[in-house]
Amino acid sequence: MMWRRIRQFVAACKAEITPADEAFTSDFLNPVEKSLFDRLDAVTAKHSINTARTVLRLAQSYNLSATEKQHAVKGALLHDIGKSLVKITKFYKVFYVLLGRFLFIGTWKPPHTIAGVNKFLYTMYVAKNHAKLGADLAEKAGLDSRLVRLILYHHAENSTDPIINIIREADELN
Repeated sequence: MMWRRIRQFVAACKAEITPADEAFTSDFLNPVEKSLFDRLDAVTAKHSINTARTVLRLAQSYNLSATEKQHAVKGALLHDIGKSLVKITKFYKVFYVLLGRFLFIGTWKPPHTIAGVNKFLYTMYVAKNHAKLGADLAEKAGLDSRLVRLILYHHAENSTDPIINIIREADELN
């Protein structure tokens, strides 16, 4: 696990969206979905693209239909859109990955803006609650309810939904 986290950190430091990445996202996302994806910072966007590519590889071992594969890739590309609500610096990401599970930020209810709020606490709140926040963004944008569910539950363990399990596994690998 530690080596995987170190590899992820190094990859984050070198994150760059290539023309091939742009083409990949455009192949799978409609204009509304793409506008949500384009809110992501380069590190999170690259992570999401890598997660989506891993989903395509993992989907081969599941008996998914073409429509299910399409949903899985879209879900992977959009799974972290909740993080677009705030700029999460590399320092904050490292802090959250290492100590986030010990924080009780999930019960803290911040206002809807970061004005007047401790930026560090708000950033940790967004990192911890990005799945719910992302699902809310997706729903407000009018995305398909299936896609909203994939975003909301992408961290759910032991899901009965194979697409959620594929996205979670791919996310953990990237």
